[in-house]
Amino acid sequence: MRYRHGYFESMNVGKGMLAGLIAGAAGTYVMTKMQPHIKQWTDEMVGGCGSGGSGESELSGGGESSAPATEQVATAVAEPVVQRELSRAEREFGSNAVHYGFGTVMGGVYGVMAEVAPPITGLVGLPAGALLFAVADEAAVPAAGLSDPPSETPMKTHLHGLVSHLVYGATVEICRKILRPLV
Repeated sequence: MRYRHGYFESMNVGKGMLAGLIAGAAGTYVMTKMQPHIKQWTDEMVGGCGSGGSGESELSGGGESSAPATEQVATAVAEPVVQRELSRAEREFGSNAVHYGFGTVMGGVYGVMAEVAPPITGLVGLPAGALLFAVADEAAVPAAGLSDPPSETPMKTHLHGLVSHLVYGATVEICRKILRPLV
C-alpha cells in the first residue's frame, strides 16, 4: 500500500513489515545472546533482593511450572498434535521456535508501526522495547498463567526482562533502519 499525500508519501506497509520481520529475528538473536551477560549484570546490580525466579526474560516461566512460558506454549501446542509427551530436546526446540517466532512477529508489527507512525522509532527503539516488556512479560504472560504475577516476581527478574527488551528494541530499530531502504 503506497500513499501520496505528504507525510504518507514514503509509507509502504509491506516493505516496513518485511524489514521489521528480519529485524525482529535479528533482535531476538541479539537479545538471546546477550541474556547471560544481562543476567550477570542484573544479579550484581540487585544482588540478593527478592528470591526465586529463573532470571529468564522473554516469556519467562514461573508459578507451578518452572519451565519458561515459551516452553509451556510449545508443549501445549505440540503435545495434542503428536499425542505424546515431548522429549527434553523437543521441548527446548519448541521453546526456541516460540521465542524466535514471537520476536520475529513483533518485529514485523514494529516495522508496520514505523511506517504508519514514525515517531515510534524515536530513541533508537528503546520505548518500543520497554513497551513490549510491559505488555508481554509483565501483563500477558502472567495473565495467561504462564508465570507468577509481577508482584511475586523478584526485582532482578523484572530488571533482567526490561534490559533484555531494551536490547531487543534497539537492535530491531537499528536493523530496520538499515534494511528498510533495501527491501
